[in-house]
Amino acid sequence: MKRNLSLTVAFTLLAASMGPAAPAALAQVAASARISAPVTPVMGLPAIGSGLGMMNNSLSPNASLTAATLAASPALLASPVIAAAAAPAQVSAAAVPAALAPIYRTAEGKPTPFALTMQALSAASVETKDMGAAQSREAAGTDFSKRIGQDDGEVEFLLSAPEGSGKVLTEDVYPVYLAKPGFGVKEVGAAMETQLEKLGVSPRTLAAHNARAIGAVSKINTAVLKVSAADADLLKAVLEAQGLTVQRGRVFEVPKPQAAEPSARSVGLKEMSRIINADKLQAELAKVLGDPDAKPSFLARAKAWLGKIFGAPVENPVLPWAVLDTWVAATHPYLQGRFTKSVDNKPDSETHGTHTASTVIGVDRWNFEGRNYNIFPGGSASESDILFKMNMAQEDGALGTTHSWGDGSGNPDGAIEKLFVKGAESGIHHSISAGNAGRRKNTVGGPAIAVYETDLVINGSVIGKVKRIKAIAASDADKNTAYFSSRGPGSRITSTKPEYKNYPQKPDESGVGVNLIAAVPAGSNVPELGGPGASMSGTSMSNPGVFGAFLLLTRGILVLLKDGLPAGPSAARTQLAMDLARYAMTQTAEKVAGADEVGDGFINMWAAFEFAAKLLKDNAPSRAR
Repeated sequence: MKRNLSLTVAFTLLAASMGPAAPAALAQVAASARISAPVTPVMGLPAIGSGLGMMNNSLSPNASLTAATLAASPALLASPVIAAAAAPAQVSAAAVPAALAPIYRTAEGKPTPFALTMQALSAASVETKDMGAAQSREAAGTDFSKRIGQDDGEVEFLLSAPEGSGKVLTEDVYPVYLAKPGFGVKEVGAAMETQLEKLGVSPRTLAAHNARAIGAVSKINTAVLKVSAADADLLKAVLEAQGLTVQRGRVFEVPKPQAAEPSARSVGLKEMSRIINADKLQAELAKVLGDPDAKPSFLARAKAWLGKIFGAPVENPVLPWAVLDTWVAATHPYLQGRFTKSVDNKPDSETHGTHTASTVIGVDRWNFEGRNYNIFPGGSASESDILFKMNMAQEDGALGTTHSWGDGSGNPDGAIEKLFVKGAESGIHHSISAGNAGRRKNTVGGPAIAVYETDLVINGSVIGKVKRIKAIAASDADKNTAYFSSRGPGSRITSTKPEYKNYPQKPDESGVGVNLIAAVPAGSNVPELGGPGASMSGTSMSNPGVFGAFLLLTRGILVLLKDGLPAGPSAARTQLAMDLARYAMTQTAEKVAGADEVGDGFINMWAAFEFAAKLLKDNAPSRAR
């Protein structure tokens, strides 16, 4: 129906552009129509005179075109239905009505813009069912531009070699805008030429297809290319013929806060900590580490000094973490002194990143080791920019990362998902919003669909499996599942492709994500925050609260349970504390709803702390029991 309407509109506009000659030309088309086999019904085409009001049907709605007439109309032949029936016919150029020739061919014999447009309208649309909203819009726009000959944009390719191929990238190469000082266009180009040679891709291949190398992430053996949209398909075919894997880079948008729940109460960060039972752990840490908001008193400094002299210092563990989001107002009173590094952090109109970052701090009040990476500097994020900044966060020493963004496809084999897994293999913990796709099953998005589990080992005993990547659902302050929170047990892709038949359950946990009040760059003052604050809802809000709780529990284990940790290097003890914290949260989460809604349950931090303490005691070396 849409295609017929498009054809009708196109011919109508064409006729209007022909002026007084239109009736005669279209009459000649009608005269050449004959009923013969094979035939294909077409829509009636109105004849329009020099005035827009003069309109009558030159062709009846049931008219058919002969193979000869179809052969004279290359744009119509582009239709799969018509082409299938008419292709066998052999027609001489003499059979083409003279009046139609200028419509379809220039004097040089090339297709006219009208012929190209007709061909574009009749072609099959690009498949977008496994894409997120932003990516599908971009793909559709690029597809249409390509159809009508305006193929002047660029496409992002993520190029990699299969494991075992022997083609391995050996170093990371950041794009110029993220490269270290003194590493400019020339240096990046030379470094990328070296890395691409390891994949078997020559500079000549790129030049021949109007492509350029942007950067590389060696952890996932992936190089990033930008290629002219007009040459994208051909280059993809060439690279795949060399045994390489080519993925089109996704586009991510800043998540939109969900509509407030009128029946749900609004809560601040202190109240949220009470609901998840983190306030008890905060109180115990305050007895040892002091008030995180107060300047150290003379007595406190003296106590710390004496503790160091007598070999029993109580130190606040350093737990570096990273938030990848929009810009963060690091000078907000609630966040001052909390961040040691900011990347691409130019202020704009976004409030999302400040809200999520302050939520982490609202739970882990003793953390002063944040890093923020703005992945939405232009309002949207390319997959490559996320890859580079994620990789940078790991290189900058982040032990954990929080991500309140994603797409709707939930593809475990995406480049970003693979980088999450590689980071988790090295010991990094990731927390990701499950998504806001609502009550339908299998709506968990990417990268939240990523999975990595490892053994929790205490003094040689294997305790169980630790999830180092968790997808976080949203509940209200009364622990009811939010209407918008994405449901499991999987994603659109894992639920439909046979290779994921036994894929692990998602989401993993739930926290408070409805009507949560946290810091924003500007607005009404909230006394608890010492500055502007606002209420927002979404899994974007629940995720950083759960992540902050994970950091708090890790801190509690390192400070309050340090004597129960196995002896060893500081880094190893910190890794064990993180794994133990994540495992304890899994085991003690409250079963407030089904697994498809909240995974293992709604987090209970004091229960998790007590569970961790008992686990360390029960698995201590026999001589220490």
